[in-house]
Amino acid sequence: MKEFLLPYFICLFLLLIIDGVWLNFIIKSFVADHIGHLMSESIRIGPVIVFYPLYAFGIIVFIILPALNGNFELWRVFLLGGFLGLIAYSAYDLTNFATLKGWTLHMTVTDMAWGTILTGVVSTVTFYLTKIIQ
Repeated sequence: MKEFLLPYFICLFLLLIIDGVWLNFIIKSFVADHIGHLMSESIRIGPVIVFYPLYAFGIIVFIILPALNGNFELWRVFLLGGFLGLIAYSAYDLTNFATLKGWTLHMTVTDMAWGTILTGVVSTVTFYLTKIIQ
């Protein structure tokens, strides 16, 4: 169980901090310029409580545990994490681009790139820290 819990909480912490900074300070005005009329005045905590623990679980199951068991190199963890991020974020962004007025190609590409980078970085740092701590 420790083999799962340590990387899980590292991953969850990193996702919350890094994506929180991205969403609240870096990309917020970009999104507001495009679909500000759809934005809520405050963040709904329920979806946050569901998404981040679930996404961290997926990163651990599909990237970190196989990487730890296979003693992967950091570059491989980054690429696999990035690929998972691309898949996950493209499901959201391409659906929005296909169905929502005002959801632009620029927003789609930007967010898919972010998901790729975020998940690659979080996977790599989680893997690295887990190996050092264990």
